[in-house]
Amino acid sequence: MIRSALKTAGAAALMTVVMFAAADSSQAAFKLFIDDLGDAAPGITITDEDLVGPPPDGAPFVPGLVSYDSAVSGPVGSFVVVVSTAISKPLIGPPDSIDFINLAVSGGTGTLFVSTTDTDYASLTGGAADFAGSISGTTTGMVSATALADDGNGEFTGATIGTLGPFVTPSFSDAFATTESPYASPFSMTLEATIVHDDPGDTTSFDFLLAVEPGAGENPIPEPSTWVLGSMALLGLGLAVRRRLLS
Repeated sequence: MIRSALKTAGAAALMTVVMFAAADSSQAAFKLFIDDLGDAAPGITITDEDLVGPPPDGAPFVPGLVSYDSAVSGPVGSFVVVVSTAISKPLIGPPDSIDFINLAVSGGTGTLFVSTTDTDYASLTGGAADFAGSISGTTTGMVSATALADDGNGEFTGATIGTLGPFVTPSFSDAFATTESPYASPFSMTLEATIVHDDPGDTTSFDFLLAVEPGAGENPIPEPSTWVLGSMALLGLGLAVRRRLLS
């Protein structure tokens, strides 16, 4: 189900982006958080209403897409984040999903913490919830990832439903599936990743996806590479539409 949903990122996703681009969003709770844990500065929070670059006042945004780019907004502590982007409803799904794409985090030494959260997922009618998660990427440092879900619908909180890593090999991928019960709507999903670099030349890139996937506890999980391809198509599409809206 996830495989087919993400592979339809072409024309259907473009129509979704265009339909929602200028509309008011119910995604006010969709957020991205980035923090260099080695400095005293507070972390950076980007909400769904924020744009990638400095737009003119009143410029529209793309619901379901939050992003941070160090080329526009500066480094995060000692880290350079080429693109850190999260995708949620309505850009992705059904099934209810949240995807976290971090491209070429580099520079600095220490620990970078990145997280994304969204609330008001409403596909469940009670009873058990099947979650499936996957991560795939590369690193010359270390990466650990955690998925949370909260049927209290809170931001950046919830019970841990999956942990992946730590990964220290140049290329990595892993996946999990779990059944949580009882569960009911509305609920929130949160993805967290910790990136450790020991050398200023270290780089890390990954794609981390969490989805509500009925039957995931019993069925094989799609390959992470399949999710990466679909997610990257959505990311490129969303950023392209946003750039057009800002021009």
